[in-house]
Amino acid sequence: MTNMQKLRSIGLYSAIVAIAVGVLAAYGLPSMVSNSANTYTTNSQELGMLGHVTLIVTDPQGNIKDYRQGDNTVITTSKSCTAKILFGGTSTLCASPGTATWTTIGIGSGGSPPTQPADTVTRLVTEYSSFGLNRAAATGTSAVLTDASTGVGAKSVIQATFTNTDSSSHNVNEAGLFNGTSLTTSGMFAAQTFTAISLNQNDALTVKWTITVG
Repeated sequence: MTNMQKLRSIGLYSAIVAIAVGVLAAYGLPSMVSNSANTYTTNSQELGMLGHVTLIVTDPQGNIKDYRQGDNTVITTSKSCTAKILFGGTSTLCASPGTATWTTIGIGSGGSPPTQPADTVTRLVTEYSSFGLNRAAATGTSAVLTDASTGVGAKSVIQATFTNTDSSSHNVNEAGLFNGTSLTTSGMFAAQTFTAISLNQNDALTVKWTITVG
């Protein structure tokens, strides 16, 4: 075969290949040419729950004596209860009422700051049940929900105020967010410990819990 015939053969084969690739592309079939731009990727999104606590102490005249803020521990049980409320079914961890909302705040004196509570705790170490420091349920504007927007999660703000009615002072170094007023059976959603705050008679402690979902 002469060189001219070889060149013609190569040209013919090249044309056939080009036509075949064009036909495959026209009918939506995958091309034989590898192209990294045609590969598919899967992006996952996490639906997280974050908590932030603000503590404000005021004297009987309303003057601010102390101000604290920090992130909390979201309890494992609360994550299970959240899934149960959303999708139904049973949960071995969520034994508390699945229909109650977490809008009750409790405070206590048995925390161990600066160590945060483990995510397996179910109640405060030493929760108050008297002196005006017992669990308080947020009502009205004290429980506010802000809908999520693009790139920003939904926020729920739960707030309660405790006033020490005892003639003696009391220390507070732990707080919890619950779905009921019972100290023994109500489910805990989140907890936080902090350096002790001393409440004199008629001093008030406002606890504001901000939960962000997503």
